[in-house]
Amino acid sequence: DRMLDIGREDTLDEKIATLQEKIARARKTPWTVSSSLTEYDQQQLNELQEQKRQKDLLDAKAQAERTYQETQKLRNEQNDALDRENETEAMRHAREINRINAMQYADASKRNGAIERENERHKKAMERQTKKPKAYHNDEASRLLLQ
Repeated sequence: DRMLDIGREDTLDEKIATLQEKIARARKTPWTVSSSLTEYDQQQLNELQEQKRQKDLLDAKAQAERTYQETQKLRNEQNDALDRENETEAMRHAREINRINAMQYADASKRNGAIERENERHKKAMERQTKKPKAYHNDEASRLLLQ
């Protein structure tokens, strides 16, 4: 395709390089006809360089936006992970109930069963938290006092 000069259009960099070569040749041989077109070529070169600068600027903005979005996504994931590590049992229970209720396309009976199981799990967890551990008794000390 390149040999036949068909196919895709030259890139901005290729166009700039071609014009720079043309201007350099015209300056080396000021007596030729092409040297009179140097000003026009220089204007075209300036326009192409400005287009390239604008394109690079847009590309940089797009890259910065992608990086920012990825950073925000990562930050949200890490915040959620920390929240889950530090959540109370009541918060976990509420989150699970909300997750189950959000499954609107599931059968109501299955959803209700899942809610019942979650309520049972929550009830057991709350019982474990409210049970007071048995007071510590040093059996050796009690034995010595009784002597």
